[in-house]
Amino acid sequence: METAPAAAVLLDRQDLSLPSLSIRSLLSSFAATLHCSHCSVHAHLGRTASRRDDLESLAYTLLFLLRGRLPWQGYQGDNKGFLVCKKKMATSPELLCRYTPPPFRQFTEAVVNLKFDEVCGGSGWEDGVLGCAWRLAAAALA
Repeated sequence: METAPAAAVLLDRQDLSLPSLSIRSLLSSFAATLHCSHCSVHAHLGRTASRRDDLESLAYTLLFLLRGRLPWQGYQGDNKGFLVCKKKMATSPELLCRYTPPPFRQFTEAVVNLKFDEVCGGSGWEDGVLGCAWRLAAAALA
């Protein structure tokens, strides 16, 4: 049976044509769409999420868009999450960002070293990362 997208289910207040889904099934289907290659190390370890995790995930996503691949992609099996987490912890930002513009290395180094409630910024990489991200987006749309 094909299910409706979660957004459509949430928008369909009258339940006219879409199947009814419980919150638990909505969350589990949403979690299944998340890609463990792009989540933070802290998320792998089951720690409480904060803005540092969002920024780390953003760093991995931008690096994936720049490079087309992350070093921990391709693991298979039941312990995939463990292997991905282990590889992330073993991969330095310098190695991860080897062939990217310098602002991405600076950004990645900054976010992977953030503490739980620490605010990121003030190290000069912001304009460089945003500029590179805009150029990447423009190239993708062209």
